[in-house]
Amino acid sequence: MSPMHLNRVGLWEHLLNISKQITNPWVAIRDYNEILFSTEVIGGTFNTSRAMEFASMLDGTGLLDFHTLGILFTWRKMLWMEGMLGRGLTVV
Repeated sequence: MSPMHLNRVGLWEHLLNISKQITNPWVAIRDYNEILFSTEVIGGTFNTSRAMEFASMLDGTGLLDFHTLGILFTWRKMLWMEGMLGRGLTVV
């Protein structure tokens, strides 16, 4: 996902639009490049307004964040760390 916030907002709108057309369970797994909870930040700043936008998209689409396995933090203060990066979202 793009590091540019405006591009992510475009994706949120797209997901909201397609969620209105889907009646069956669905899954959307990718690197959303977004932080939902302050506990997901180490060595950086938690942006409450962006987290609220992401949470609003989840609420509007009915998508639920499910926890993935692997190393929680993949980077720290712009230093790459080994591990998984991504978020699984599902409607059940």
